[in-house]
Amino acid sequence: MTTDSKVSVLAYGSLMDEKDLQRTCPSGRRLRPVELKGWRRCLHLWAHNRECFVANAFPDEGVSMNAWLVEVPQSEMDALDRRERQYTREQVRCHDEQGVEHEAWIYRNESSGGSPDWSHADQQHYLQLCLGGCHGAPAHFKGAFLKSTWVQGKSLADLEAFPPS
Repeated sequence: MTTDSKVSVLAYGSLMDEKDLQRTCPSGRRLRPVELKGWRRCLHLWAHNRECFVANAFPDEGVSMNAWLVEVPQSEMDALDRRERQYTREQVRCHDEQGVEHEAWIYRNESSGGSPDWSHADQQHYLQLCLGGCHGAPAHFKGAFLKSTWVQGKSLADLEAFPPS
């Protein structure tokens, strides 16, 4: 009997929500919160399958973003790649709160240039998935998520009309 090897993936958008992760990867699980230095998260990538703007990450020196380190069996990575088909996968190094370095895959896309419409139900649902993914993390995680998620040059924490009502 062989065991299915595990793959580390950085979850920084809807994959942070463990139930949403497990829709695609039933054996996927969150391991620990991490920080990815030199990267920025923006809500500016249009996702046709969700009918809203979704999170995207790109290198940006001098900033950082928080995320969950998740573990996915190798046998479920094809399903995750299909789900994240508009992204490419690349290896990054992140650190947990104890300073331990971890290597993980991150899904990212070179495209940018959209702005969420908070009155759109699908956009609100996507944001609630991301915020739901903050549950179970240390108390400061949600605030760090809001501060490290950018829309039109501002963090979600700095938007006057945020959170959407």
